[in-house]
Amino acid sequence: MLITVSPGGVTSNLMTYYAKGDLALSISLTSFSTVLSLVFTPLLLTFFCAGLPEVEMPVKLVVQTIILLVIIPLALGMSTRSRWPGFAEKATPFFSILGIIALLFLIIAGLISNIEMFADTQRYGFTFYATVFVLTLLGMLVGGIFPKLVGINNYQTRAISLETGLRNATLAMAIALLIQDYMGDFYSSMFFTSGLFGLWMYVAGFLSIAVYKKVLPLEPQTETVTSG
Repeated sequence: MLITVSPGGVTSNLMTYYAKGDLALSISLTSFSTVLSLVFTPLLLTFFCAGLPEVEMPVKLVVQTIILLVIIPLALGMSTRSRWPGFAEKATPFFSILGIIALLFLIIAGLISNIEMFADTQRYGFTFYATVFVLTLLGMLVGGIFPKLVGINNYQTRAISLETGLRNATLAMAIALLIQDYMGDFYSSMFFTSGLFGLWMYVAGFLSIAVYKKVLPLEPQTETVTSG
């Protein structure tokens, strides 16, 4: 639930760039979902967990975390792009890759710090790992089918598919830590699940790039435009 109510992140933008999808649409969707997450992430978490009396939701802390981790950086990025578009255009590839490296470092470091959980095969068996893996694949599948049903072109469908399947795992990990600390439940799987999803979505993203060439081919003119 924590993963599904998290907004899109920079990973979907980078994967859309490599997949030769509509990058402008991907960035717009990420920005839109990020702003909405300020309200809907804590709201949906509270709603979904209403029937779980053992789960306490620190709504105020969740909102503060979203503001610090996603809203402020988003506002700074949009402001920089508006005032210095030339600099922003040149700096985007460098900072995108730097951001991905930093995110991967945080995810891997988080999983290593909980490496003993991999040995708990009774709790984390095939069903658990399969569910995490299927979640992102299902998101990209649904995000690819529905746009095609309403006539959206493959160029934009690639962006929507990736935006639907790839979430802001770093934000989910941060919120997981807040909730676990707030509840004093350090045996919870929220952080571990979010970190595992964050690692897997990179694999799924690169796999999808190869699949899109077959199932969502681009017109030659679009290929030329995106390559340029």
